Amino acid sequence: MPETLSEMRSQIDKIDQGLIEILAKRFGVAKKVGQYKTKHQLPAQDKIRERTMLLQRKNWAKKYGLSENLVENIFCLIIKKVVQDNAKKTK
Repeated sequence: MPETLSEMRSQIDKIDQGLIEILAKRFGVAKKVGQYKTKHQLPAQDKIRERTMLLQRKNWAKKYGLSENLVENIFCLIIKKVVQDNAKKTK
């Protein structure tokens, strides 16, 4: 039986809620990483880790048939926000 537009939109809403929950968890772990770096006097940013991570995420995007550029842009925004948040907490 075909799904209605309303049912499909409801599915999207539930998926989006899950994405937001996952983002909240990710930012929580990233906050702990920032605290660890501060405590152990490590640099706030690790450009090598960021490049490696972005390449891996782009490979995952390709595997799942998603735009590599879209996924890279999303993770660049996430990284930028994490770095900003961690910089505010160390000042």
